[in-house]
Amino acid sequence: MLSDTNEMVSRSRRADFIAYIALIATSARNYTHLFLSTGEAWYYSSRGKTEWRFLSAKKETVDNLLFGDFDGDGRTDVFTQIGDNWMVSWGGISPWENINHSQWRMKDFYIGDFVGDRRADVFFARGDQWFVSDGGRGPFVPYAISSFKVPDLAFGHFDSDQKYGNDEKLVEPF
Repeated sequence: MLSDTNEMVSRSRRADFIAYIALIATSARNYTHLFLSTGEAWYYSSRGKTEWRFLSAKKETVDNLLFGDFDGDGRTDVFTQIGDNWMVSWGGISPWENINHSQWRMKDFYIGDFVGDRRADVFFARGDQWFVSDGGRGPFVPYAISSFKVPDLAFGHFDSDQKYGNDEKLVEPF
């Protein structure tokens, strides 16, 4: 177990370290946590205040991962696409499980709760229309017509109920 961020940085070049960290939110309490991929293993720090905890000896790096609570258990799951297959590591600790497939690429995906069931969905922006896959397991269904793609959009939780995942919304650029 790595004791602190400085120890992890000493094992890697500082510039590489920054590129491998992702901020993730846990649905149960809506805290922001840190996820670290070294290219050899995954680590997690609760709210960025605890020591780094080993999750898994997976080699996928943050630039090839997305995060969301796909099973609604309150833990953040890790999502990637290998070929056309959508893969999830439950809580970042399980082996990869194939949950779906798509010819579309992950660079055009965003993970959030778009159907309001407190589970992560996969949002896809094709460039002429938006789609959502319910829980990442359902087929893509039309969501809205727009030419904007994921990098052009802002996503967030916009009501005051303090509950994660029942109103993921997006805002088109002006």
